Amino acid sequence: MMASGDTSTKVTSFYESELPKSGWTVDKTMGLGPSSTWQVSKGKLAGTVIIGANERDKGTSIVITVQPKENAQTPIEEE
Repeated sequence: MMASGDTSTKVTSFYESELPKSGWTVDKTMGLGPSSTWQVSKGKLAGTVIIGANERDKGTSIVITVQPKENAQTPIEEE
């Protein structure tokens, strides 16, 4: 979890630009006002990036989670 003094619009623009440059694919997006949530993947990893305006501190909160994809180690076998 991180915080930025920048607006959520500026932080969102940064991640929209930098995630693909770093090899991440944005699989799904959801936006609600000044907040954005992205499901991302890269190789055997999956994650979530959440960006939201922090009204109290007049900045932006950023939450990033990353974990191994559940089926990355073992492919699903057909019956």
